[in-house]
Amino acid sequence: GIDVEEDQPLSDDLLPSICTDHEQAWLRLQANPGQLAKVIFSAKEAAYKCQYTLSQRFFGFGGMELDLDLTQGQFQASFTADQPPFLQGSTIDGRFAIGAGVIVTTAELRTMRYLDETKRFFGSAGTAARHRCRCDTSAGADAIAARCGIEHVPSWAFAGWCRHAAYVGATGR
Repeated sequence: GIDVEEDQPLSDDLLPSICTDHEQAWLRLQANPGQLAKVIFSAKEAAYKCQYTLSQRFFGFGGMELDLDLTQGQFQASFTADQPPFLQGSTIDGRFAIGAGVIVTTAELRTMRYLDETKRFFGSAGTAARHRCRCDTSAGADAIAARCGIEHVPSWAFAGWCRHAAYVGATGR
């Protein structure tokens, strides 16, 4: 996902609708909160565009929370709730730059913690789906699998990846 915004401070009256409480608290500690609020807005737009191709879901700015690394020009957007096929806590990584009167943000999916290898979530009751997670440790993979209500089965097909057969119920999980 890509977003470009004018390098103008975000209006204070928009902060509550764009930034989470955590983000607003962080902004209060910064020397240039209006400009960084605009970076957060742009980064959330880029992350939203990135995830939409998989989820086909609309959700508000509170659906993601950002952590900005000002020294590296990077951000990480974390889902604050399940947004099928993404799980709460899944992340989208991105970069930002400020210059020539604009704020530019880009976002990409690096972690593949999402449901359904066809990259489309079928949420109807009884639909068989696949869940893929990055398994750094067996304990971590087991925790992810338990959260999804599925069994952790290591895959030999991709080194370091696991595939889980899942039965997607009426709740979409």
